[in-house]
Amino acid sequence: MTKLSIAVVGVAALWLAVFLVIPVLSAWRRWRRTRIVTCPENKQPAAVDVDLQYAIVGSIAGRPELRLRDCSRWPERRGCGQVCLSQVAELPES
Repeated sequence: MTKLSIAVVGVAALWLAVFLVIPVLSAWRRWRRTRIVTCPENKQPAAVDVDLQYAIVGSIAGRPELRLRDCSRWPERRGCGQVCLSQVAELPES
């Protein structure tokens, strides 16, 4: 390989690390765990999981959007408005 080829590969690897790997790992770390929120419908605690793939893709695009993957109130209330996501977004990272 020529020096130019090595430099191009190095720059591409650095670009991937900065613009792809770091946001993916950061989003995965932030959204991977189950959270306890207060259900807006009945004011009771509910365990929710964020759709991790959706959150990661949004993070790569620079606009992380959340949607639920699972909730302890499902399947009975699966069609809810997912208003509790505002609570999930406000919870501190751990």
